[in-house]
Amino acid sequence: MKKSLAISFLLVGSLSAYSQGTVLFLDRRTDMNIHVYAPQLATPTVETTGQANSAVGVTADVYAYNGVDPNLFGNTPIANGFTGINSADITTGGSTVYTGGAIGNTHAGNATPAGAYNYNIGSDYTVQLYAAAGANQPLTALQPVSQYVSTLTTSAILGGTFMPFITFPDPGIPGTGINISTASATIALYVWYNGGAGLTLAQAQADGDPWGVSPLDYINNLGNTFMNGNDNNPPNTPSDLQGLQSFSLIVVPEPGTTALGVIGASALLFRRRKA
Repeated sequence: MKKSLAISFLLVGSLSAYSQGTVLFLDRRTDMNIHVYAPQLATPTVETTGQANSAVGVTADVYAYNGVDPNLFGNTPIANGFTGINSADITTGGSTVYTGGAIGNTHAGNATPAGAYNYNIGSDYTVQLYAAAGANQPLTALQPVSQYVSTLTTSAILGGTFMPFITFPDPGIPGTGINISTASATIALYVWYNGGAGLTLAQAQADGDPWGVSPLDYINNLGNTFMNGNDNNPPNTPSDLQGLQSFSLIVVPEPGTTALGVIGASALLFRRRKA
């Protein structure tokens, strides 16, 4: 009897571990391939997003549905939305131009310059998935998913992509349930300079270090959820991050000593005039 109770508790624990929807946390597959770029050279404070064609040492972006995700923000899902992607819906390359270079790209013919923030070292940049249960969620509603975190790759052929990381058991995205009606989430990728010392996103933003976030995407085929609410059906295969787009980081340097002096003098002058 005691043995049966112990087994029952273990089974309940395993079910709870898989009660929320999961994703395949990787960005290099047949239906998707995105890159993260250093800040644009002429406009480092402005983020650029979108898919790009191949460059020396950087493979072309691959994305599904010809650049339009039918599951994104109310669009009608395609008929095979839960069974995979038709190869005819996959496009290679886009028209976005990135001037900052893929972070971590070490190809001899197109290596990304180190710069002040080690743009040539992928491990100095943290990648984390942010998510919120359900579709059409605003960026402000998304929260970091603790198990979906990695760093960018340092490589001559994989620069700009992140190191795939799969955890087991995977607790999934909080708030997503065990049936088809709650097996969806709005997602985005955040990337930031960790300084090689584990700096957080908030610290990078506060310090004026490089950081960025991808455009939002909506996934309606989360894994480890029971289809149609029928617990007798096996869990479905997790979706990958297809639908996400490449993007560049931004950097907003802190004001220098001279700039701070000008700001202080201006504030003092304004106060005197007001008096």
